[in-house]
Amino acid sequence: MMKKFAIAFVSALALLVALGLAVTAQQEVPAPYAGLANPFAWDDAGVQQAGKKVYQQSCAGCHGLNGASLAASNFSEPAYADGLEAHPDLAYWILSEGRMDRGMPPYKSSLSEEQRWQALTYIWSLGRQAPPPPPGSQTPAVPDSGASLRVAAPKEARPGQAVSLAAYLRDAEGKAITGATVRFFARTSFFTQGLMELGDAETDETGTALLKVVLREAGEVPVVARYGAVEAATALTYLDNERPFYETEVGIRMPGLGADIFVGPVVTEGLGEMGSAPGSILRLPAGTATWLLLLVLGVLFIWGTYFFVAYQVLHISVAGETGGARTRSFPYALLAAVALAGLLLALKLLAGPYSQFHLFS
Repeated sequence: MMKKFAIAFVSALALLVALGLAVTAQQEVPAPYAGLANPFAWDDAGVQQAGKKVYQQSCAGCHGLNGASLAASNFSEPAYADGLEAHPDLAYWILSEGRMDRGMPPYKSSLSEEQRWQALTYIWSLGRQAPPPPPGSQTPAVPDSGASLRVAAPKEARPGQAVSLAAYLRDAEGKAITGATVRFFARTSFFTQGLMELGDAETDETGTALLKVVLREAGEVPVVARYGAVEAATALTYLDNERPFYETEVGIRMPGLGADIFVGPVVTEGLGEMGSAPGSILRLPAGTATWLLLLVLGVLFIWGTYFFVAYQVLHISVAGETGGARTRSFPYALLAAVALAGLLLALKLLAGPYSQFHLFS
C-alpha cells in the first residue's frame, strides 16, 4: 500500500515539475528582446510622468488608472514592480508583441521604443506608491457647490484614433476654477460594463481640463466628466474602421536598392477580401533591382530546361521520321504548353503574395 502511495506521489511531483518547466519555457524571451534593460532609471520622475500620458492613452482603458482592473496583471502590487525590475526584457517583449490570446494587443507599431520603456517605468511606479490613508485621516477638499461643468468631444472619430476630451469648469460667478481635478469616464463594453474611467486632468488658468484618450469602440460612446458631485456628459461617435486596429508583421523584410514599382490601379494597392493579396497589381519590390527577379529568372531557367527537352524530343521525332503528321503535332503542343506554363508561373510570382509583403508590414 505504501509503495503504491509513494509511486503516485512521485508521479504527481514529476508532473508538477514538468508543468512548471513548460510554463517557464513559455516565458522565455526570444531574440531580439532577450537581455534588454530599461534605459531609464525606474524612479525617474520625469520618465514616469511621460509614461503616465502613454499609459492613460493606451493602457488605462483595460488596466484602470491604478493598474488594478485586471487581476491577472495587477500593476498596483509590489510583486509586479519587483518582476519588472528582475525581467524588464519579458515585460518589454509582451508590450511590443502583445498576447492576443489574452486580449493584449501589440504596441510595437503604435508606440516608439522610448514610449514603451516610459510606460513600463510608470507601471513600475504603480506598485511602489504609498498605500492610501485610512478613511477619516484626511479631510477631502470640497468642490464649489455652485460649480458648473461642461464637457466637449469631437463629433466623430475612428476606433484607435487619439482624441482630446475637454472639460470647462466655472464657479457660481462664472469664473474659471483653476487647479481642480476633473475625472473622465466613458460608457463602454470593452472588457467592462458601465462607466470606465479614462483618466483625470487638472484645469488650467482658463478652467479647462484636457485629456487625450484612445478608445477602440464602434458606434456612439457616451463620455462623462465629473468634478465632485457635478457631472456633465456628451457623446462621441466612432465610425467603422477602415483598417485593422493593429498591424501584424509577417514575412521577410528584404533589402532593396531602389524604390518599389507598381503597375495597376491605385485602388488595388491594398488587401483584398478575407485579407488576400490583390490579383491585378504588378509590383517589383526595390524596383528593377528587386530580389524577386532572381526567383523569376530561376523559374524561367527551369521551365526553359523543360522547353529544351521537349524540343529535343521533337527533333528526334522529325529526324527519324518515325511518325506521321499527327505524331509530330504532339511535341509542338507540348512546347506550347511548357512555354505557357512557365510564363504564367513567372507572372504569378510577380503579381502574387510574394510581391505583397508591403501590405503586411
